[in-house]
Amino acid sequence: MINKVKNLAIVLTLFAITFLSSTCNKHNNNATKHKVLKIGILTFPKSLNPAYVTDEQSTIISNKVYDALYYFDNNGEAKSRIIESEKIIIEDNATIIELLLKKDIFFSDGKILTTNDIIETLKLLKEEKFFSPYRVYLSIIKEVLPKSKFRIIFKLNKKNANWRNYLTFKILSSNEIKDIDPDIFKSKVLSGTGPLKFELINRPSKIVFSLNKFYKTNTCKIKNYTKVEYSVVLYTHNSPLKLMNNEIDIIDLPPETVSVYKSNLNWQKNFNLLKYNKFGYTYLVFNLNKKKL
Repeated sequence: MINKVKNLAIVLTLFAITFLSSTCNKHNNNATKHKVLKIGILTFPKSLNPAYVTDEQSTIISNKVYDALYYFDNNGEAKSRIIESEKIIIEDNATIIELLLKKDIFFSDGKILTTNDIIETLKLLKEEKFFSPYRVYLSIIKEVLPKSKFRIIFKLNKKNANWRNYLTFKILSSNEIKDIDPDIFKSKVLSGTGPLKFELINRPSKIVFSLNKFYKTNTCKIKNYTKVEYSVVLYTHNSPLKLMNNEIDIIDLPPETVSVYKSNLNWQKNFNLLKYNKFGYTYLVFNLNKKKL
């Protein structure tokens, strides 16, 4: 007789606002001259494809290139840049959501965002062969029905007051993902409707973005810059030197480096230490094993 082992994974999603430190060079005119904003990062993103984003750095990059139906701001409130209106019906065993998309949202290649893009994105994410970590998460969405080019209905398979949580997946262009091979999809550089678009990817050290000229909502205000460059700084203690040498303009600093900064007057003359709200999710996973004795 074979004893079977039953594994049960419980995932707890915790909302977190963390005050981190950032430094900004006071005297860098070089970046403005070349119109490139240079940002230092501590690690290269594990994935640049939003269907496989799980780490913090990948999420930061994904949020600048792609839009979701809903996102959560620094206060934990659900917001949307691409939805005109919403209508919700919560029944005993189901939740029905009808959304009207804005008609002036465009991908970086000029294609307008429609309900077909949402349908094709969901179809791909829920297909087992793509191995997206969001597949199980999206199983609550029972059905998606397009009413028109810009109006769509979601049917959830149970009553759920927090339904916006399930509509935070990044939307991809149906032109690029329809009938795509999983192996090609995983490494493909995709278009998004966010403020930036990929221009150069040099693994594992640098990513360069240019502005999405079709981005209509002017919430991305990068004065005097036409490009944004993310480069990996392998040793955080070199960050101040890179700032003073105009190699980077901004970088996150870990707490131990901040304490050194506060005691170094020379550093303080060259760049500012700023605090900002950094929003993210932490997942605590417990694996509970039960064995028959």
